[in-house]
Amino acid sequence: MAREMIQEGNWIVPHVNGHPDYEKPILWIWILAVFCLPFGVNEFTITFPCALAALGTVYVVYA
Repeated sequence: MAREMIQEGNWIVPHVNGHPDYEKPILWIWILAVFCLPFGVNEFTITFPCALAALGTVYVVYA
């Protein structure tokens, strides 16, 4: 979805294989797309925001 957002330039309605998808929350897709803009779409840019979110959750719970 993040890749298609970047390619098509449509940041409002997420698409999967050209079809609109309203099932997933759009904020997380926006975050992934923003990380993919400067670095390109690859495994690191998709997993890095997830790791940051996990570290943030651990910090909030245990701090």
